[in-house]
Amino acid sequence: MKLLLHLLMLQIILLSSTLVTAEDSVAASFQHCNKFTSADDAIGHLSRDIIEEVGRRLNASIKHVKAPVKRCLSMLKTGEVDFMFATQITADRSIYADFIHPSGGDKVVFLIRKEDGSWLNDYSDLNNKTLGVINGYNYFPKLNRDTSLHKQIVMNPKQLPKILLARRVDSFVTYKAR
Repeated sequence: MKLLLHLLMLQIILLSSTLVTAEDSVAASFQHCNKFTSADDAIGHLSRDIIEEVGRRLNASIKHVKAPVKRCLSMLKTGEVDFMFATQITADRSIYADFIHPSGGDKVVFLIRKEDGSWLNDYSDLNNKTLGVINGYNYFPKLNRDTSLHKQIVMNPKQLPKILLARRVDSFVTYKAR
């Protein structure tokens, strides 16, 4: 779902930006840092294809640079690459990067086991509970900064329902449309 939001944000860029005009004799060229570096990674291929489509629509050539996230961020900071796709927003990164935010976006929801009743009525109800979250997701500022909550971090969203049913977490956070 988060990938869909990023796709929508790219569409907004395409509709609102004029990077190259018809009179320009030199086509624009952009350096894209692809943090999805696994050879058989479907997200990496999808990211590359989306960026290629952006380049096609802007009549610009795209050079892909494959690197781990930390190196991509370093290259973005020094200007070696022009942009990254689907990266987490942080205060430190906001100093040297501009982020495209979803408009209205998807609402964050907390899921619990039905048999546990309706114990989660307020954010404070999460105290002394274990919450499942996805590594790198930007949910909302209060949850992102809250260090007092016990968070069980997973890499894949498909793991969240499994760890909830296995009682490794009391609740997990996701997006309503998911």
